[in-house]
Amino acid sequence: MKFQFFILLALVGIGAARLVTDPLLRSVENLKFADDNSCNAGTFPQTVLFAYSNDLPTATVIDSWEYFVGVKSANYSWFGSARFDIENIDMQFYTTINQSTILNSLPDPTQGLQNSSTGSNVFDVIEKFFSNTQAPVCGARILVLLKRYPNEADVSRLVSMIRSHHAIVHVITLAGNPHKKSSMEHRRHHFIVMKFQFFLLLALVGFGASQIIDKILQVGINFVNECLAETFNGIAKTGEYSEEALNLARNKILKFANCGSTPMCFQGLYNTLKESIVSDAPKFAEALREEYEACEAVDNTPPPIP
Repeated sequence: MKFQFFILLALVGIGAARLVTDPLLRSVENLKFADDNSCNAGTFPQTVLFAYSNDLPTATVIDSWEYFVGVKSANYSWFGSARFDIENIDMQFYTTINQSTILNSLPDPTQGLQNSSTGSNVFDVIEKFFSNTQAPVCGARILVLLKRYPNEADVSRLVSMIRSHHAIVHVITLAGNPHKKSSMEHRRHHFIVMKFQFFLLLALVGFGASQIIDKILQVGINFVNECLAETFNGIAKTGEYSEEALNLARNKILKFANCGSTPMCFQGLYNTLKESIVSDAPKFAEALREEYEACEAVDNTPPPIP
């Protein structure tokens, strides 16, 4: 599938990331969008949507939701939940953290997509979210727990929709995907980053052992929410790797956890930027590493070695 945006492969659990430089994907350089000022997000998004596949184990959904509740959830005014990969997507909104909403709509194999070759309807979730009239969607955050991949090849409508709302979508994909006949790009378990006025993050939790999948998933959510969501917030607003955006990202990551970031968070960001084909990114990665190591030295903590 010819995605017209940057694709990065990320092994979140061990903090390694590298850019996939498939020539087929370099058409991003020719992709142009007109400026869209129809949505002006505030300093912090009002709404967050927690969406999860019906293919997932019940324990994974519950543990992930409970973990998410403890990660800056108090800053949101609206909460949404959506169970997908079923015939009729179950989406609800509320103004307080409502555990019963999740517990009353847990994965049910009898309601799921019975054919493993059927693509996920996760794109329908995103469209349904933006068309809702209950919760504000400008600048919203969407956290998706994905199991199978969608079949759709044309994502232009989805790109336009997310971009116009200045939203950020975080997708955590579990190993052991049941969707065997997805496209080549999907089978590669890509970490996707869109270089416009938002970032769509597909973070691969790269471990296949079922007995540790819940813990790995929590690590992935921590990585996305505590590191990437904050670090790239400034870049997402500017839509490019500008010097100003990179400096803002640097300042944010250095404020995280007093000294700057956890080793895993730092390593993932460092490797992603270091191997990026964006001209300023590798230079920024080295500057970030120097500052991080200096900060760690003050705390007498050995710095991570990417």
